[in-house]
Amino acid sequence: MEKEKADALNKAIKASFGAKFEIARKNAGFSRAKLGEVIGVSGKTIQSWENGRTWPENMSLIPNIERILGIFIPKILGETVREEVAKITKSDPPKASVETTVEETKEEAIVEETKEEVAAEETKEEAIVEEKVEEETEEKKIVRKAAPIASSEEVIKESDSKEEIDEV
Repeated sequence: MEKEKADALNKAIKASFGAKFEIARKNAGFSRAKLGEVIGVSGKTIQSWENGRTWPENMSLIPNIERILGIFIPKILGETVREEVAKITKSDPPKASVETTVEETKEEAIVEETKEEVAAEETKEEAIVEEKVEEETEEKKIVRKAAPIASSEEVIKESDSKEEIDEV
């Protein structure tokens, strides 16, 4: 009977974690296929995680997933375990200790700092793109101004050629 309870708890934890993972993916604006492509797994693998059949077993993927989705998987997993245990025991989830709360706050600050760094980098990239667009626009203006001059020079050359023919 204990094995059945453990299996049920494990299944519930995977399903709950999967639902939270799906919300994080959608909030980050990724399709399953795109997220899978970015982290190096298939879209079907992402779907399997979200449906609670499996979860990320390759630990080397975790930091990349966390960075891309702006989440902290141990925190989500810890919350999920507490919630599911509380459902089974029909009690309130245990409160996090002060130490856990402090650690979670530090981790959230790191995630927030990383998000700000990514946003700053994106802003720099956008500025560079805008600058290049402005440079291209300036180049086009110069070409437009130079085009009539070049055309005039061609007309002068043609008329000079005609005069030479007329003289002969």
